[in-house]
Amino acid sequence: MVFFTSRFSDTVNDFLVRAADDGGWDGVRATLFASIFQPGNPYGASPWRRERGGLWDVGPHVLSVVLPVLGPVEEVTAVAGPRDSVHVLTRHRGGAVGSLSVSLDAAPEAGAFSVDLYGEHGWRAVPGGGRSAVEAFGSAVDRLLAQLRDGPGDPCDVRFGRDVVAVLAAAQASASGGGTVRVAEATGTYPVASD
Repeated sequence: MVFFTSRFSDTVNDFLVRAADDGGWDGVRATLFASIFQPGNPYGASPWRRERGGLWDVGPHVLSVVLPVLGPVEEVTAVAGPRDSVHVLTRHRGGAVGSLSVSLDAAPEAGAFSVDLYGEHGWRAVPGGGRSAVEAFGSAVDRLLAQLRDGPGDPCDVRFGRDVVAVLAAAQASASGGGTVRVAEATGTYPVASD
């Protein structure tokens, strides 16, 4: 089980099920700009966040809601920007393209959190989670226990986590070395519901 906070919210999962069923999505535009290194922010003292940045902190959460709708990523192109931002283009197996921008060190006035699908149905914003992080973690524990009882197959299982990490690693390689990086490891399908 991999803990993607919003994936343990009924609001988000219900939206993803409907969006995946609807199909017809050409892509996604996502911006997650946080400003955690300001005085008093509890996450700002985290050494790994300083070292890895937004790509590895909030990037997985963006991908956790994008992949179930757009499908596996085949190619990634990324560039590093100011204030430790990373700007990522993803080409998905079905042809959709994602544009993802993340940072943990954005100017406080530039903070943003939006994930918007676009295509045949116009624009649709992925909703925020309807649970606190503690409630979402409780749901994750319940789903993990269900896997132990009923067998593997949760949408946020280790295989899904592996695919998310493969996309992040490709983005990091692209941002560091330039050019487009092919992504291996995609399993092919990402169920949304865990029933």
